Amino acid sequence: MEKDRADNYLESRKVRVKGPAILHLKKVLGSISFQDLKKKKKKTLINKPRKKFSQQNNSVGNPFPYFVSLLSTGLDSPVATYLMMRQGMDCISISFLNGGDARKKNQIKILEIGQKLVELTKRKIYLLFINYDPILQQFQTQCEPRVTCLICKRTMMDIAKTVAQEIGAQFIVNGDILGEQASQTLDNLFVVHQINREVPVIRPLIGFDKLDVIKISQKVGLFPISLIEGVSCEYNPKYPETRAKIHKIEITEKNINRPALRKTILDNFELYHII
Repeated sequence: MEKDRADNYLESRKVRVKGPAILHLKKVLGSISFQDLKKKKKKTLINKPRKKFSQQNNSVGNPFPYFVSLLSTGLDSPVATYLMMRQGMDCISISFLNGGDARKKNQIKILEIGQKLVELTKRKIYLLFINYDPILQQFQTQCEPRVTCLICKRTMMDIAKTVAQEIGAQFIVNGDILGEQASQTLDNLFVVHQINREVPVIRPLIGFDKLDVIKISQKVGLFPISLIEGVSCEYNPKYPETRAKIHKIEITEKNINRPALRKTILDNFELYHII
């Protein structure tokens, strides 16, 4: 019964996609952007920060700025996303789900986070969900276990970069806090971000500690949603690498067909829209 309720909840909010998902997203963003442009001109509701930002980025073809966010069920990335959306920008979030059928719990939780972000900021959010289980299983069998998390994070960044390039987004946002996790040591952050040298990455929380993030989360009302039970990642290695070297990671990644992996993900993600 609980599974049926979850399925019905997700189906009622899902955007129907025909053909490759990334092409559908580009079509949706293009049509909505021009509609918004007409409305904003009529109502003269463009505030100065937003207008200035748009003028700086006319070259990418978007009348209004979007950013891509790597959004998870934790505390950090929802707060980082909130801090940027409140500046007057719409968000395309990407969430990588694992846990088999139980991943739907995390999917619903992220949709609730998205709904709260829209209520707080009065901006739009488009949510992309990726079934990450088959890909993580591939990493486990083809890569050294100690670097599974790094290969995972590099793949997330690669997909975020590609989506940003496809839709003309201005930058990528994530919830990195320096040293909080094994993948967030200075060495590992360097390795992760070497896969993306084309799109700027903004990390609003990089110098925060966890108490700073909790205070913001509580203040704006995201904290209760973050406490909802979800599914933890089962692919974390027992002894993760904390001081990775880029040349070693690139050797490990020779077992991965990145172009094929990228195409599979971009053609098959699920798309949701909250306005």
